[in-house]
Amino acid sequence: MQDPALTKELTRLAEVVVRLNKASDSLNAIISELEGYLLELSPGLTVWCKEPLRVINTYGSQVGFAKVKDEWALWIRRGFFGKTNNGWAPRSNNDWTYVRLVNAHREERVAAIKEFPELIEAMRLVAEQQLAALERATKLAR
Repeated sequence: MQDPALTKELTRLAEVVVRLNKASDSLNAIISELEGYLLELSPGLTVWCKEPLRVINTYGSQVGFAKVKDEWALWIRRGFFGKTNNGWAPRSNNDWTYVRLVNAHREERVAAIKEFPELIEAMRLVAEQQLAALERATKLAR
């Protein structure tokens, strides 16, 4: 480059991008660790966080644990949401697109990490509900 000001800015940009990519790698390691733990548990539960990670106009994304394309994983689903009295809710006629959380936009991954406690609690509640239903069904069958 012949423009010293541009060269200086490109150098500064490169320094920040190296740090940004290292931070992204660390974030993905956390996501992969949780996902691996959930896969070991083999809960067989599809659970999405109640609130979307973000909504722009009416298009947004949600984090969840689900089986998509025959693969259990932490996923981001993207689609349309409608405003409710309590926030946002997925529209019933959604044509969702799915992306593995580790491959999602950086902003979505950052937002998803904050939702992990809610997701785990929701998974526990669904598991308890399904366990109670199975126990009732087994009792009736005897």
